[in-house]
Amino acid sequence: LQSFNASVNPAIIAPSKLDAHIRPQAMISAPDHHLYIGAIATYGELSGPLVVWGTQNSDIQEYFPAPNQGVNSLTMTTTSCQNAGGSYCVIGGTSTSGGGGTSATTSSAQLFSWDTTRNSVVRRYAIPNVKNSSMITDLSTNPIDGYIDGIAINAQGSYAFVFNPATGT
Repeated sequence: LQSFNASVNPAIIAPSKLDAHIRPQAMISAPDHHLYIGAIATYGELSGPLVVWGTQNSDIQEYFPAPNQGVNSLTMTTTSCQNAGGSYCVIGGTSTSGGGGTSATTSSAQLFSWDTTRNSVVRRYAIPNVKNSSMITDLSTNPIDGYIDGIAINAQGSYAFVFNPATGT
């Protein structure tokens, strides 16, 4: 553990390092010394970024894994994902809602797997039997079997689901 050092903590994320203003919704840390931050779009915009922040070198990169959607939930796998490099990947859930003053242009939220070695989406998934989900949220990794638990929300209600990142099912 590191002791608290007020000269470097908290650290300011300089707006000049980001293409867009972000509205963080989720944050996880990974063994590669990176923070993964999911955000929804700012006012008037539809796409929210996945921000990858290298805590060792303060390198900050923005990615947009789901066009016209925001990233509102994140978890990390305990094993590799289907078709991904590395020993783990990030699983993200999105929202179809954009920033204030916008209307959704996509019909269904997505679950996605993110390859942390290539910084790219490996695959996007729809949640079976949940039509037109507006949000996939509350993602967590089960430490026993490595499956991902989450909630998909649509106009009819909220649906709990389990996802196996190794097989994509």
